[in-house]
Amino acid sequence: MIFNGKDLTGWHSWKRDTAARNWIVKDGQIQYDRENDRAGDDLVTNGIYENYELQLQWRISKGGNSGIIFNIQEDKKYGATYQTGAEMQVLDNIDAEDNKNKITGLAAYTI
Repeated sequence: MIFNGKDLTGWHSWKRDTAARNWIVKDGQIQYDRENDRAGDDLVTNGIYENYELQLQWRISKGGNSGIIFNIQEDKKYGATYQTGAEMQVLDNIDAEDNKNKITGLAAYTI
């Protein structure tokens, strides 16, 4: 298990040593707090994993647009997580601005 349900031990923000303040744990869930530090938008595990099965539950705010990116590489030659791995789209399929395209719709898998 990579999330202990209590804190962000084992996690950090993309190309940072620790998790940015916008990532919090509340009620046993990892949550994104838009009111804080926008410099650390992508949360990354400290570990590198192979041959894994990912199980999760998610919620998205009204109009929200996010995603889960697999097998990223924190290399200086990349400017963003989405440049390094495949993404499973997580968004509000009803109210999100990017909901009209099946490639970017809920749970779409893009490379």
